[in-house]
Amino acid sequence: MMAPGKGVDWSSPPLFNFRATRVRLVEVLGEPDGVDLDSNGLGSFDAWVVRAACGLEIVVWRFHLRPDGTGAVAADHELTNGEVHANARDLEHIRFHLPFEIEHFSECAPGRMIEAPRAWRLVRQDDHGLRYVIATFTSGCEAEAALRTFEGRSHKQTYSIEAR
Repeated sequence: MMAPGKGVDWSSPPLFNFRATRVRLVEVLGEPDGVDLDSNGLGSFDAWVVRAACGLEIVVWRFHLRPDGTGAVAADHELTNGEVHANARDLEHIRFHLPFEIEHFSECAPGRMIEAPRAWRLVRQDDHGLRYVIATFTSGCEAEAALRTFEGRSHKQTYSIEAR
């Protein structure tokens, strides 16, 4: 799969579909990395590449045609169909790294997405040395983000991340 200027060296069938406006995607992802690309039968699309420090790469496609079947091109402010491709299949991890809410979500094929184990725990230790699991996560980057949030609060407790 390639997007001009930000190519990725992997390919995957789409993991899930969603609907979005071009305006919203440009607002949260910037200008697309590929414009008017050929989908081989589903009409042209724009593509954005999202790379996370953890190694996750996501490609977001937004098709140009209206979803009503008329063959008309949608305006930038109209909802159209989109697809998400990634080099991993953990939905929760992908959603964590996408900077927008996924609306009208539907999985492309049963079993393609996986529910990764919640292998990371955010633990709080109180002033008496008691430890409490606050939350569990499917990826270390999600756990670290939660840790930064809790450490940024005014009440100082000791927080740590543990792999299960």
